[in-house]
Amino acid sequence: VGGRLSTLFPGASVLVTGPLAATGAAKVVIQGTLADGTTVSHAIPVDLTPTGQLAPRAWAQVAISQLLGSTDPKFEGLAMALSQHYRVANRLASFLVLEDEKTWTQYDLKDESALFKGQPLAKVIAAAAVLGEAAWSTWTRLTSALKAAPGAPSNPQQGQGSLVDAALLAQVSKAVGAAELELLPPALPWAGVTFASTPAPYLQALKSAGLDLIEPFTVEGERRRTTLNDLPAAVRALSTAVERDPGNDEVLRLVAYRLAAWGQTASAAELLLGVLLRRPHEPQSWRDLANVVADERPGLALVLFEAALQGDWPAKFKTLKVVVREEYALFATSLLASSPKHPLAATVQARMLAHGLILKPADLRVTVTWNTAATDIDLWVISPTGEKCYYQHKNLSTGGGLLSDLTDGYGPERFQVTKAMPGTWTVKVHYYGNNGNKLAAETWVDVAVTTDIGSPDAQVTHYTTMLKKKGDKQTMATVTFK
Repeated sequence: VGGRLSTLFPGASVLVTGPLAATGAAKVVIQGTLADGTTVSHAIPVDLTPTGQLAPRAWAQVAISQLLGSTDPKFEGLAMALSQHYRVANRLASFLVLEDEKTWTQYDLKDESALFKGQPLAKVIAAAAVLGEAAWSTWTRLTSALKAAPGAPSNPQQGQGSLVDAALLAQVSKAVGAAELELLPPALPWAGVTFASTPAPYLQALKSAGLDLIEPFTVEGERRRTTLNDLPAAVRALSTAVERDPGNDEVLRLVAYRLAAWGQTASAAELLLGVLLRRPHEPQSWRDLANVVADERPGLALVLFEAALQGDWPAKFKTLKVVVREEYALFATSLLASSPKHPLAATVQARMLAHGLILKPADLRVTVTWNTAATDIDLWVISPTGEKCYYQHKNLSTGGGLLSDLTDGYGPERFQVTKAMPGTWTVKVHYYGNNGNKLAAETWVDVAVTTDIGSPDAQVTHYTTMLKKKGDKQTMATVTFK
């Protein structure tokens, strides 16, 4: 079966492949359990008469995916042989254009097909699939990503090392145990939504060819959450953007930000882990997941913050380490204050000392990041007196000011006031511009508002919005101090 499907829904596609023992009529039987616990079985009649030449290659693609999904090197030889024989490109194999057969010898290319001839392929692939399920643990996937991140050590004798020291990984694993290193499963009831109750713009968006279309789903999600007070239905609407374009990491990040803002951290974490595995070279991949799992999975958060700090990131991401240090310090201080006897307490204290993490008290800190490169998003913070802090007026007469003002990259822009004057503070974002070469001008902005930093009442709230074009402005939050 192609993919790793765990849930089926009306309209879902299931790819079933396998060697054909005999032609003629047959049945594909799908068994499972409904949300209410009822066991169901569906028999689907099929005609096993060969009608095309690509079916063997489709089977090979599924088989190779399961072999490589095991992450066990012993299956790589067979995967390579199948890739070569069936002409399938993947992380082991790529296409090479040769002028003639002599080039095989010139480049010492070998015909690997003998590796699978005569082998019980079904049993080998089934064994790989079992290992693949184990390899899908959060900890296994995370430690694999740590080896792919920029800055991970490597030497010819020991092979690829880990971005986070192996001794620290072992220390964290021993302290919290295997169960605490797995993401929590989402826990929302099934949402039943009818066509009659769904607005026309949302239904039209479902038919649209634009896979990266996301605004109709966020709008409908907010409507269901706020107007209908139906969170499961809201999540269903928002997740549609992911189902339409599951390989688009920008979409996944944006949906995850909104889910986290709704308190659905388990669902957000699953999406952000997928982004991290595909984009370990970006520090925000590590930072995003760390912040989402910090409360429920502190062991994972510690490792993720460590990776974000220690990575050898491209220059456009360097400033993000400043933000990571602040967030890591807030996480560590909060953990020690709320759970001084936590199994990770000693490790957290040692890491704070090693990195020199100090949580400087402040009433308000605002951090803005966005998801498109070569884009300039301005942060505006307006004090209770109406004075505006922005790039042309970086410090307020009542206290507080911009900590950074980036005009390129993904942010961050930051504001902080140590002692906020009483009254209402307003946080806005302004789309100042981009490099003009972007095919689409839209950018999604994430605003983290942190209050009462350094106190037991410290709180971080995230807000997201889409700015469509240069000149767009959006009020993101208001914060009142007494």
